Amino acid sequence: MGIADYTGKPGHDVILFGAHDCPKAIKSWFYPTTGQGVRFVYPPEEAASIATSCDDTVPETNTQTWDVSKIYGYTVNLMMPQKQEQAYKPEALKSSDQQDRNGFDAPH
Repeated sequence: MGIADYTGKPGHDVILFGAHDCPKAIKSWFYPTTGQGVRFVYPPEEAASIATSCDDTVPETNTQTWDVSKIYGYTVNLMMPQKQEQAYKPEALKSSDQQDRNGFDAPH
C-alpha cells in the first residue's frame, strides 16, 4: 500500500529509511525522471520496528491483510519513533525527509 509522494529532486528513484544500521525498508519510490512517486505504508508491527530502529516517522495502517476492493477505506496513521501513533498529515513527514541519513534531502 502506498500514498502519493513528491520531491523537488527528480534524479532519485528510491529512498530507504535510515542509515546502514537500520532495516532495509523502502521509504519512497519515484517514477524515473519525475518528482512524483509512492511513499510506502507498512503494517503496524513493521512500522514500529522501522520507526524505532531508524528514528524516523513511518506511515502505517492498522491492517494486517489488505483487501484491494476496500483499499479506499483504510486509514493511514504515522508511527513515531517512540511507538506512538498520530493522525496522518503529509506535512508531518517534511522534517524527517529533510534529515534523511541515507544521503537524500527530500524537501516537499
